Amino acid sequence: MYGGGWTDVRCAYRVTIGSEHDRSVIESITLLTNETHTNRELFDLYYHTDMPLFPIDVDMNHYNGMPMESLTTPDGAARAIFQINADKNTEVTSHGSSFSDAKVKVLTQNRATASVLLTFADGSGSETVKMRRSGDYWLPTLE
Repeated sequence: MYGGGWTDVRCAYRVTIGSEHDRSVIESITLLTNETHTNRELFDLYYHTDMPLFPIDVDMNHYNGMPMESLTTPDGAARAIFQINADKNTEVTSHGSSFSDAKVKVLTQNRATASVLLTFADGSGSETVKMRRSGDYWLPTLE
């Protein structure tokens, strides 16, 4: 944590393993980007893993460069957490891949839970993200 908040930057690599002299060796490491994978595939690699999101801390004033107030609605939280915003100059990208052009729509919402639809601009599909309220803020429950 720095500057009163978190910045969550994720990336994915393909590691090719080979054998040399009866030992396993790394043959190549390739960064996966929008040029090699769809936004839907990258979203799955980044967020459908066991790597948790950063927790909300009382002293935070931003999350991924967005003010904490952006987490007070389900759609605002999805934009902040998954780095979807219209201002490409302030956007945090994950090493060459970005979901900045995704559309965000709240499908359902009650006091404690919500469902938000992310539709990827590259035409690779969509993702329904379940959200839960934690105090004043909304966070995804990535399953």
